[in-house]
Amino acid sequence: MSNSQASPVQNITLAGWGLLGSAGLLLVVSFLPWWTIETPGESRSESGWFAFWWIGVVLAVVAAVAYALIVFEVVEFKVDVPLPLVVAYASLATFVVTLLALVHTLLKNTFDGVDLSEIPKEAPIAWGPSFGIYIALIAAAVLAYCGSLAAQEAGAKLPFTVPGRSVR
Repeated sequence: MSNSQASPVQNITLAGWGLLGSAGLLLVVSFLPWWTIETPGESRSESGWFAFWWIGVVLAVVAAVAYALIVFEVVEFKVDVPLPLVVAYASLATFVVTLLALVHTLLKNTFDGVDLSEIPKEAPIAWGPSFGIYIALIAAAVLAYCGSLAAQEAGAKLPFTVPGRSVR
């Protein structure tokens, strides 16, 4: 059985692959520790699904799904459904929310209702951001760039010009 039509996967640009890959990586990394507290004999952590941090993960999935809808031509472009703009702004919002999550992990000083700043300095307790938030921030930055570039290539009129050119 031969199919004369090209596969929609061939329509995915390099920016599109970057968008899909970084959104997938961000989803996986959301299950890793983003904030950790270590005490003698115990270590506990919070993942990307804590507090408001999950919003960035959901926005990354929204950007990836909107891009897939464009590439696979599931819906037609209409004025009331500007999918390329959804891709761009969801990607950019993912980066902003993830950056705010990093700031929150740096400032977070309570755990289970205990104010950690009241613990004596000589106590062997450490807390702060964990490796997952840094990987998530890098993935969100790649997503913001690739999402904006892919949206620009799909015809979105952004208030800024994204440098670069993607290839198929």
